[in-house]
Amino acid sequence: MFNLAMALFWLIAGGAILFWQRTHPESGALMIGGSRVSFGWFAFVLVLYNLARWWSIRHGTKGRNAPAAGQQRRPPVRRAPDEPEARPDPNFDFTTKKPPD
Repeated sequence: MFNLAMALFWLIAGGAILFWQRTHPESGALMIGGSRVSFGWFAFVLVLYNLARWWSIRHGTKGRNAPAAGQQRRPPVRRAPDEPEARPDPNFDFTTKKPPD
C-alpha cells in the first residue's frame, strides 16, 4: 500500500512541477543539470517504478497463500469426541522440581 501512496504522491508532484514550468517558462528552475529536461518527468518515472513495485508485491503474495498445482489443503486433524485427551509424558515435565537425591 505504501508504494501505491508514493505513486500517487509522485504523480501529484510531477504534475505540479510540469504545470508550474508551463505557466512560468522564463524560470529555469527545476531542470535536471544544464539540460532542458524537467524534474517533473523524473517524478513520472518514479510513479511507474512505484506502480511496478506495488503490482509485483501484490502479485507475488497471491501465489504464496494458494496451494501448489495438483495439491489440496489438508483439513486440520481433529480427534473424535469420545477419544480421551492425550496426557503428556511425565518424564518430560520440567515444570515441577524433583527433590534432590
